[in-house]
Amino acid sequence: YAIDASGYQNSVRKSRRSDAHNLLLEVANRQEQFFSNNNTYTTTETDLGYTATDGEYLSPEGYYQFTLAGGGNSFTATATPATGSSQSADTACTSIVYDNTGMKTPAACW
Repeated sequence: YAIDASGYQNSVRKSRRSDAHNLLLEVANRQEQFFSNNNTYTTTETDLGYTATDGEYLSPEGYYQFTLAGGGNSFTATATPATGSSQSADTACTSIVYDNTGMKTPAACW
């Protein structure tokens, strides 16, 4: 039997998106806790207890990094493939986003 390596790799990439999902949901949870304590969201990763590794705030499995935007009454957390991560080949989902309203974009990447 022949194995379709590209199909297998695409399947692996899709399954690794869960690393970004877990990260973004954890960030959202920490943002809500920060908001509860400070009546504002933050755009500073260290305010949420994250430490940079080689300048990146990494997901638990290291496939993604995240950045924060917004502040005040809203936030957007964006996960992108970490430097050197095999997820950079996941061209269908170069950015996976979650915001304070619970919006998950792009929908196909969730």
